Amino acid sequence: ILSILNTERPLSEVLHLIVSQAQQLLGAKAVAIHRLDEQKKLLIPEASVGLSPEYVSTIHLPLGQGALGIAVLKRAPVQVNDTTAVFAGKPLKSSEGENIRLDEALVTKLQQFADRYGAVLAVPMVIKSQIYGGLALYYSKPRNFLPEEVELAVSYADQASLAIENARLIQQVKETAVLEERSRLARDLHDAVTQTLFSTTLTAEVLPRIWEKNPQEGQKKLEELRELTRGALAEMRTLLVELRPTAMQEAELNDLIRHLGNAFIARARIPLSLTIEGNRPIPLDVKIAFYRVAQEALHNIAKHAEATQAWLSLTHTPTGLHLSIRDDGIGFDLQKLKPDHFGLGIMRERALQVAAQFSVESQPGAGTVINLSWQEALKNNSEEISQ
Repeated sequence: ILSILNTERPLSEVLHLIVSQAQQLLGAKAVAIHRLDEQKKLLIPEASVGLSPEYVSTIHLPLGQGALGIAVLKRAPVQVNDTTAVFAGKPLKSSEGENIRLDEALVTKLQQFADRYGAVLAVPMVIKSQIYGGLALYYSKPRNFLPEEVELAVSYADQASLAIENARLIQQVKETAVLEERSRLARDLHDAVTQTLFSTTLTAEVLPRIWEKNPQEGQKKLEELRELTRGALAEMRTLLVELRPTAMQEAELNDLIRHLGNAFIARARIPLSLTIEGNRPIPLDVKIAFYRVAQEALHNIAKHAEATQAWLSLTHTPTGLHLSIRDDGIGFDLQKLKPDHFGLGIMRERALQVAAQFSVESQPGAGTVINLSWQEALKNNSEEISQ
């Protein structure tokens, strides 16, 4: 359990490890973890080992019924030393020696259990004084559980509860970080849209007077107005991607990059040379990683680079994808820069998540180049990220 606590595994994997280790440690033929659905008052299987998928998919235990339902309701271990005796009508025994009778309908439903398992030990799982569910241990033959065995099962369930809570907290932190990042980007985009529309309104108001006095200057302002409205539209499309997650799944990466480029031009008023070559189906996580890296890189150029020109190229190859973003701004000294400054840490993490190669080149006064490359063959076996 301690080894699980020291990792950042997803909850589903943590649950599977818990039941697998419980089977080995406690010598059970089968093990299951059930989570309590507070609204329905049912114990729903979340992970199991040794039980048939058909049984696991159908057995939802009512709270207070069955060994596990009683253990969870009373927050105390319940042991069934001989399942055949229970199905013959004899009551269950709680850990305190209390007689507990089962609902007849449930006994009928669980009848197949008597043929496979001779004994059951059920233990509640509590997280921060709140019932999470329970751990059920199934044994092939009837047995008299020793107090030490019950105590060991309770101790294991307590440690398993810590591992589950740890996994849940890690997931919450990740989800919160994603939401905070989306909120920040959406806020920046909203501000940019407001600024662009304000500029568009001012230009539209003075355009008739300028055209009347100087048609040639009016033509320039008209072109500027067209660029502003196109940029505002691009900003709005980008904003919709942030606020509607399915939009990211539905759109092609090429279109997303074009929207980013047009929005950047309108917001930063910096010329951007945009080159996109080829097109190919790519996994969703790769598409999101490339989109986010491009977004963060363009944001940095607009906010920090003091550039007069920027370049963005996206190239699809038969086996991969390459993104390059460059500017002629003030640059920076990589040796003196903190690894996570300018969002570089986040960009590296995104590359790592899809096994892509990420690199940054920059020198004071010489601009900055960011490269991101992904190869389909490397996705599952490469985690190397160049610095």
